[in-house]
Amino acid sequence: MSLNVPSIDNLIKVAGNKYALSVLVAKRAKEISISRADYFFENRKAKPVSVAAEEIFNGIIKAPKF
Repeated sequence: MSLNVPSIDNLIKVAGNKYALSVLVAKRAKEISISRADYFFENRKAKPVSVAAEEIFNGIIKAPKF
């Protein structure tokens, strides 16, 4: 997983704007890193930010509408 897929432009469309996207990704990445710390320690290729971006793009995490 890399942050290039999905693209930032596609993520911004899902989140609404770049500020909401940054907050949403940061909060979800923190949740992921705390809850699955052992997984990320063993698998250093996967990063919490990349996993959070994939979840947001795939609709697992919904962006709030303002």
